Amino acid sequence: LTQTQSSGRPSMQESRASNMLWSSGGQFLSQVLSLGASFLLASRLPPSDFGALAIGLFGALVCRRFIVDGVSGILVSSKDESNEVFGAANIIAAFIAAIFIIGMIGISFVFESFISSNAQQSLIVLSIIPFADAVAASANGKLIRDKKFATITKRGLAANFAGLLSAMALFFAGAGFWALVAQQIVSALAGVVFVFGTIQRVYFLGTEMGILTRSARAASKIVINSAAVTLSGRIDVIVLTICYGEHYAGLYSFAKRVIESARDAVASSLSSISLAYAKDGLSGSGHSIARQCLQIILLICIPASIGLMWVSKIIVNVFLPNMWGEMATYILLLAPSLAPSVVVIVLSSFLIGAGKLRQVSLVGLAGIGSFLIVLMFAPLSVYIVPIGYTCSSGISCFLILKNVARTDSSLLFESSWALIWGGVSSFFMLPVLAGA
Repeated sequence: LTQTQSSGRPSMQESRASNMLWSSGGQFLSQVLSLGASFLLASRLPPSDFGALAIGLFGALVCRRFIVDGVSGILVSSKDESNEVFGAANIIAAFIAAIFIIGMIGISFVFESFISSNAQQSLIVLSIIPFADAVAASANGKLIRDKKFATITKRGLAANFAGLLSAMALFFAGAGFWALVAQQIVSALAGVVFVFGTIQRVYFLGTEMGILTRSARAASKIVINSAAVTLSGRIDVIVLTICYGEHYAGLYSFAKRVIESARDAVASSLSSISLAYAKDGLSGSGHSIARQCLQIILLICIPASIGLMWVSKIIVNVFLPNMWGEMATYILLLAPSLAPSVVVIVLSSFLIGAGKLRQVSLVGLAGIGSFLIVLMFAPLSVYIVPIGYTCSSGISCFLILKNVARTDSSLLFESSWALIWGGVSSFFMLPVLAGA
């Protein structure tokens, strides 16, 4: 018997398989429940309500990405496990949250005449989400560093389920648009409650200035990439609102929600696992976990994107009223981005965990730069934005592959197929554009 077997503890391979099973299964279930609830709400609510929600969530979701990536990156990449490191992470998270809370409230008044009252009020109400994310950030970062993925999954599912229950209760009580808002707030607050035990162990605000400076420097490199990826994924809704109104912004944001649900069901769990194991090195367990993640992406994402392209019109016609009809075209145009975007997320986490922060930041900046160039032409057609989103995903995938090739060329074969599929599937867009 090996030492592992004789001790009765699971081997590293078994532990890795268990983590993947828990994370992937939990994310899949969470996304299915959330997306199902969204379709139910959309059957009674107009697209403009979802456009208003997308505007209200803009700052909260950008802030969440900053906090989650920044704090997780600090804790995972740091070899220091002292209270001072957690204190530094908490201070940085609180600082980021404070900036976004002030910004969201300020923007709601500055742009009052350009957005609906629902969008303006939701910006103010949803500013509580950055506060909740900041409180739970170090606790979640510690769970990722300790590879407690089963715990993360269970608590995430419980928080999402609490949000869904509140949304359904308010929806059937006639709350309408505010049922959508309540879902986001309750999920965020429930996430804090469910990690309260961990928060008590890691919530320190005192730290040495040297540790705080080093942590802030490390977080800033990660946050630059987060800013690029998240802004490029959220500013599109703002552009559509300005050019065509909240109706089209709602159609597009819901279509993107379908794609992102499929993406997050795979990417969220795999990126956390890649981030946690990458610190073990570019060989051994770190290399093995990256390869397994990429193989899962190829087996799931490419068939999923093909399926979404073929059945997009059926999904919309069967489950939603006529006012949502144009959403099918948006799903068709966004579907090819699925596999490349998951590759970018997972390999970025792998490179961050391996300490390759500069490469990841450059890839993120290039991605948002290409998307912003395309968005300049948004007034020409309502379909320019989804096409730009898909193209920027392909560009980011190509650039991350170049960096992976320098770090570990043996990973290039699996991940390159995602980019190949993204390019080939783009030809399916041509009949849509011709008809438009």
